[in-house]
Amino acid sequence: MSLDARIEAILFYRGEPVPLPELARLLGVSSGEIEIALVRLEKRLEESGMRLMRKDESLLLATAPEAAEIIESLAKEELAKSLGSAGLETLAIILYRGPLSRAALERVAELQRGFVGEAR
Repeated sequence: MSLDARIEAILFYRGEPVPLPELARLLGVSSGEIEIALVRLEKRLEESGMRLMRKDESLLLATAPEAAEIIESLAKEELAKSLGSAGLETLAIILYRGPLSRAALERVAELQRGFVGEAR
């Protein structure tokens, strides 16, 4: 798998900004090699619904600005649906713990499923 594809996979999985030095460490390459791969990744993503966002020394994947209208529509649709008790519990955890990454939220959900499974 190419370096740019591995970077894309890590950024997608994390769902939050990843510092460039951490990417280099995770992939066992130099920051220079990361920069070269990022140019390829940015080029490849130009025609997709995703964009590579940079802030200071951190990187993350985000939806393309051109997709804003459909994403906004989906968000409104999701908010209009009933959350149910599991959704309300998740929101309560987020409010209590503060901002959570997607990975952290998935870990919380796994723990909740484990506790529910034990209680039955």
